[in-house]
Amino acid sequence: MTIRHIAKAIFTNLSLPPEAVWRFYRKRAVLENKIRELKWDYGIDGFCMKKFFATEAAFRLVCFAYNLMQGFQRAIGLRTKKTLGIIRSLVLACGAELGRDGHKLVLRLSAAGARKERFREYCARIFDWGNTDCVAVGSG
Repeated sequence: MTIRHIAKAIFTNLSLPPEAVWRFYRKRAVLENKIRELKWDYGIDGFCMKKFFATEAAFRLVCFAYNLMQGFQRAIGLRTKKTLGIIRSLVLACGAELGRDGHKLVLRLSAAGARKERFREYCARIFDWGNTDCVAVGSG
């Protein structure tokens, strides 16, 4: 097993102890990762408007969507943060058909096996639907 040490250097004009300088710049690195995620998952780098306030409104809407998805991940009980693409394929992308069961409006989902069980667990955490079989979910 080979251990390699990577030398790092931070050039700054801050007059803080080395550990405090490292902590200060580390926070910026976390923020840059969030900006990168907003660019890749939510497309914030492609909506520049002619008016500044329109661009700001679009950016705030994207930030709201990002925060909403973070809350959604907490609500369904994901232990680690996932990207929007993973959430889409893991939870949201599921074929469905709106139909009737007698006089009751139902949503039939095309989930089977482990995916069906995971989807049922997520639904139970978000909605208080009681005992559903995830084949026909009532409209309320």
